[in-house]
Amino acid sequence: MSVLVGRSLARAAGLGVVAGVATAAGPIVYVGRLDLPEHPDLDASGRVGRPDRPVLDVVVVGDSSCTGPGLHDPRDIWLNQVLGRFGDQAFTVASYAVGGAQTTDVITDQLPAATARRRDLALVSIGTNDALHGRSPVGVHDRLAHIVDALLERSGAVMLLGVGDVGTAPRIPFPLSAVATTVAHTVDRVHARVARPRARVFKAPMWELTTASFRRRDDVWSTDRFHPNADGHALWADGAEPAVAAALDHLTAPTTVGGYPHPPTGGSSRLTTWPG
Repeated sequence: MSVLVGRSLARAAGLGVVAGVATAAGPIVYVGRLDLPEHPDLDASGRVGRPDRPVLDVVVVGDSSCTGPGLHDPRDIWLNQVLGRFGDQAFTVASYAVGGAQTTDVITDQLPAATARRRDLALVSIGTNDALHGRSPVGVHDRLAHIVDALLERSGAVMLLGVGDVGTAPRIPFPLSAVATTVAHTVDRVHARVARPRARVFKAPMWELTTASFRRRDDVWSTDRFHPNADGHALWADGAEPAVAAALDHLTAPTTVGGYPHPPTGGSSRLTTWPG
């Protein structure tokens, strides 16, 4: 996600996403001039889980939802929180996420490294900045599909986090918050449409499982009033957990992937049996 909310939402408003929001010049200027801290990206890469358990190789692409601005410890980022909930498994995480990234940036700057070798699981969290910058949902769909298909060629499963209700962020005043909610929900549905026809792709029910909590609670935000704090990332982990569990069930099932043998355990060395 980007902290340049005012400029991004102004563009979305200019597209007529919500009628009449283009007249809200005062709130747009207010958001752009807020004297609030900006936090650096954290790197979620590392080892998660018990050292004596089988290791799954995880690659991450995305935006600041994966870099935890405002957090003090990368272990608090949702992806590390949710992986840590699967205590019978260990993971090595390689994150290429960059704060402020859009789908175009993932394709250009993150995919080459993310697909350089085979992985067990790919986690994708991208699209919020596309939404806030008013990108066409059709274009977002096509670029997200490209990202997913590239990762599928080099991964056993792909999990899409989707997009939560960014309009709940206290940094964004009404009526711009209504714009943010509308465009974010649109991109979350784009994630679902990309996942639906693709085997081995699992979409997290982020919108369904986290929106009410973010709307109800005021204690889940970092000091920039836009990015979640550790408790907010725990809510994201709650939203991601069903899809991660489904992906892990798939990865550890004695079945096949794309017609290739897929044994139930054995870490990333088994990836030699996968296509790509």
